[in-house]
Amino acid sequence: MFEELGGKLDRAELVHLITDELESGIGVEHIFAARLESMDLAARTGTEFAKPERGGYEVERVLFTAEAVRGLNLMPPELAEFIATNTDAIASVLDMPIRKA
Repeated sequence: MFEELGGKLDRAELVHLITDELESGIGVEHIFAARLESMDLAARTGTEFAKPERGGYEVERVLFTAEAVRGLNLMPPELAEFIATNTDAIASVLDMPIRKA
């Protein structure tokens, strides 16, 4: 979170696992839902921010609704569908207010 957004989390909860068969065995991705406590875009780190030739990295805020999530190019597609199908449940895990578009 800090690298990409200069962010600090209030809390995070494991909400999903994605497994993949890899040449070297099974890969497991742990998917967390998190509440963002603060964000400082000037504090972001990583090579993508140090090389202007790679383009810009703008933060885009979207409502946490199934429709908004389906409008994003989230990868892998399984993750995008899990989030879109479970927005209310994910929000309830973090006691987030649910906003409707």
